[in-house]
Amino acid sequence: MLGTDRYGMIPLYYQQKNGGVAFASEIKSLLNLEPDEGVNLAAFSELLSLGAPLGDHTLYLRCSASCGTVLTFRNGQPTSTRYCPAELPNMTRA
Repeated sequence: MLGTDRYGMIPLYYQQKNGGVAFASEIKSLLNLEPDEGVNLAAFSELLSLGAPLGDHTLYLRCSASCGTVLTFRNGQPTSTRYCPAELPNMTRA
């Protein structure tokens, strides 16, 4: 079981390979284990058009990100459960 903070201030990146899971708060730690096989074109498109990849996308094919969730792995398959709302708090001043 892995958990993250509710707004992704400290990100959680994870990668599955050969029936195992590696995780880190910096994606470069996962890339040091083994270089990724390519660029996630959907995430790259989101980065160019919106300024950041959406959801659990990263620019790397085998790496995923998570915020505000608890990840559990059963039989090598991840299940993500959101424990807080996805919207940001209202930051307007009175």
